Parts: sequence; C-alpha cells; structure tokens
Amino acid sequence: LSEKDFQWKETTSNGGNLLNFIGKHGELTETFYQANFPKSEAKKGKGFNFKPTPGFPYPWDYEIHYTNEKALNKKKVLIIRDSFGEFIIPFFNETFSETLYIFDGWKYGVNKEIIESYNPDIILFLTLESFIDNVLEHPPIIDKE
Repeated sequence: LSEKDFQWKETTSNGGNLLNFIGKHGELTETFYQANFPKSEAKKGKGFNFKPTPGFPYPWDYEIHYTNEKALNKKKVLIIRDSFGEFIIPFFNETFSETLYIFDGWKYGVNKEIIESYNPDIILFLTLESFIDNVLEHPPIIDKE
C-alpha cells in the first residue's frame, strides 16, 4: 500500500478510554485519525457466529470478518484485538484476502476453537499493555514432548 491509496479522516471526541484514564471524561477532547480507503475492495464477510466472551459489554463488536478478492496477497489472518485495534482494520482489509477480528473482552485468549475453525495463515495479538497479565494467564497450547 502507498499513501496514495488512503486518506486520513479526523474525528474529535470528548470521551473514551484515554480521557477516562486521566479523569477528564467530558472535559477535554481527543482527536483520532482513521484511514479511509476510497477505492477499497474489501467486503464485510459473513460471520462465523462465534460466541462472545461471557459478560463482554460489546457483543456486536466481538467478531468482524472481511474478505478482499483483490488483496495484495491471499493470506487469511486472525487478529485478537481490543478497541484500539479498530484503527488497523482498514489496512489489514486491503492487504489480506480474508481477515477475522476477534475482540475477546480483553482476555487475549488463544481461542483454540476459533483458530481450528477459521484455520488462519497468520495469528496476531494486539494487546493493551495494562492487560498483558491476561495473556500470561492462559495455559500453553503446545504440548511438551
């Protein structure tokens, strides 16, 4: 991809996690920049109906699936993400032929059922540093010999 393939869209908000962290929700604004691909070939894919993490407050955001027949490569990618992962979605949608995003309620689990069902070529974990302990709570998935 090159910078000619997208434009930056600016959004201003007076809420969100960063302002909550510093106790200024509703008092200050923060600006977000999100990539917009006007000639995008990515299409929202059919969901796999994986069950959201119990108690997850955003079940509609748990599973997002995109396909792109004209992508730069034919790899399938699984991305375990949190809300900040939202900003990379347009880039991955343009780069890979199929991308599945799972927002597993900050658990950052291996999600073995999803991996076995989706069978990705690449698995990427995007973690919020303050929740890195959640990654370490999961048992290893590779059996020791």
